[in-house]
Amino acid sequence: GGWQKDILEKNKCGVVAWQKTITETVNELEAFLSSEQDYNLACINAKKLALNDFSRDKLASDLEHILKLNS
Repeated sequence: GGWQKDILEKNKCGVVAWQKTITETVNELEAFLSSEQDYNLACINAKKLALNDFSRDKLASDLEHILKLNS
């Protein structure tokens, strides 16, 4: 689990295999990859997540803000 699982589930941008059997994971992946709608939505959501939460500029700005608060 952990934070990666939480991010994937919250943002609907992938398949989580945590605490699932190999068979369950394979079945879920097959269904996910077979659904063009689900796959495309996950791709869009993953890109939004990357740009909004994990862009280098945003992370640098966040760090700069934190450092200013603590100085």
